[in-house]
Amino acid sequence: MGTPSFPAALGVLLLLLHRNPDGSPPPRGPAPGQVSFEERYLGTLPEGKLDEWFNVSHFGVLWYRATIGDKTFTVVGGRKMWEFPTGAFEKFSPGGEIQAHWERRGGDHWLVLDDREFGPFEDHSGPAFSREGRMVYAGKRHGRWTLYTDSKAQPVAEGTTEVTLVDGDRVSVVTQGERDGKRFVGVDGREWEYKGTLWMAPEVSPSGSVALLIGEKEGEATRKRLIVNGVAVEAWDDLSWPPVFSGDGRRIACVVQQNSRSSLFVDGSIVTQDQYSIAHPTFSPGGRRLAYRIEVTGAEGVLGGAMVVDGRQSELFTRNVGWPNFSPDGQRVAYRAEKGDRQFVVLDGVQGPEFGTVCPRIYFSPDSKRVASIASDGRGPGSAGWKCAVDGTQGEVYEEIQDFIFSPDSKHLAYVALDRGKYRIVMDGHKGGAFDRAWMPVFQADSRKVAFGARRGRDLWWKVIDVPR
Repeated sequence: MGTPSFPAALGVLLLLLHRNPDGSPPPRGPAPGQVSFEERYLGTLPEGKLDEWFNVSHFGVLWYRATIGDKTFTVVGGRKMWEFPTGAFEKFSPGGEIQAHWERRGGDHWLVLDDREFGPFEDHSGPAFSREGRMVYAGKRHGRWTLYTDSKAQPVAEGTTEVTLVDGDRVSVVTQGERDGKRFVGVDGREWEYKGTLWMAPEVSPSGSVALLIGEKEGEATRKRLIVNGVAVEAWDDLSWPPVFSGDGRRIACVVQQNSRSSLFVDGSIVTQDQYSIAHPTFSPGGRRLAYRIEVTGAEGVLGGAMVVDGRQSELFTRNVGWPNFSPDGQRVAYRAEKGDRQFVVLDGVQGPEFGTVCPRIYFSPDSKRVASIASDGRGPGSAGWKCAVDGTQGEVYEEIQDFIFSPDSKHLAYVALDRGKYRIVMDGHKGGAFDRAWMPVFQADSRKVAFGARRGRDLWWKVIDVPR
């Protein structure tokens, strides 16, 4: 198979400098990372049914959605935003300073940006945020899409029938449509025509590279072809795993099928072929390393599963092998595996302690030196109790564990635990006070304080505790 030439760059991208559609700048809060660590009372949930659709951003901004009678409304920072018969999906910018959501009234869509609304639209996309917190959204009126960026509305290319906005370093604008009888897909102002049927939504990397899966008729069969930045490669019977980009968008991997056997296609060529099953292709954060799971067969059928890291296959486990988790520096990899009825974490090729159940997500500290996982001595998702295993040390058993976070200096670990019907923040194995609900702990930049949202009764708080030194 020949290796196509993938363009290294997509050309000039749209500069998305964002203000509100009326030309005024969007509301701004502290710069990302400047989380408030002042404890304060946030508000009280209204009387009536206790609506669990509430949250606190990492800036301590309270929002919740409540239903009274046949009306649903959203409250952000104590201000009632909007009232419609249907619910909404709330979204905060990365820094937490901008809150946006869409509402519907009849057949119309309205964007609510903090305490202002924009619309009506027949359809919408976004809002999407860049890592700096700048916002882009798109609305459709009279059959025509418009992109709202900078201080004015920007009409999208004629013939566009769908707009998708992708969060990233800057927002990527993906367009699909038909013009002069030809179908096209565009990303950030650059377009590619394609023939055949679009088999799945475009996959877009954070850097703006785009991958399409096209179905093409060959006799009675439909063959699948991958197109990356307009460059097409060989067609296959099917793709059993969607395309996966590396973080910089320069590499791509996908699982293809030919004659009922799976192969892994990476950067224009097949690297592993004729497997019974391949799954979870994952690049390391820097994009240099690649790991994926395979299932191995023999004369008696499926013999088990294995992990392949940098082209080297692990020992054979039973079929329940989880997806690979790379450390932030890309040097370490961990995954869940199973032998018989016991599960464990394999870290850097070494098997850890055995449990009845281990959650597939493995957590690394920012410096990549520490590792944590959630496990249970029982079997399956309905297990009676869960505990945190950190660097080989097992913690106390709780009913639930969620919202894991390491401190910036990697010395501390905090999470939310459900303990005999009450929620607590557990830090370095020590339990905090009991609440009816607690969520989303966040560490101060110097790792000396941790803050989290909490509810007692109907009162909501932004709680702050000191980290033991």
